[in-house]
Amino acid sequence: MAKIQIADLHSENFVELTAEEQYLIQGGIWWRVAAGAVAVACYIIENWSDIKKGVSDAWNGN
Repeated sequence: MAKIQIADLHSENFVELTAEEQYLIQGGIWWRVAAGAVAVACYIIENWSDIKKGVSDAWNGN
C-alpha cells in the first residue's frame, strides 16, 4: 500500500500514513455523499421551475 508523508515543517516532525489511514482521517465516503447531496440540491435549485411544471403537469394528467 502506498505511504503518504505529511511533514510539519515548523517542528520537523514527520508522520507517515497509508492511503487508507489518510482516507479515514479525511472523512472517507462521507465527503463524497455530502458532495453528491450538494450537487443534487444545486440541480434542484437551478431547475426548480421546470421540475415544478413537470410535477404539476404529471399530477393533472397533461
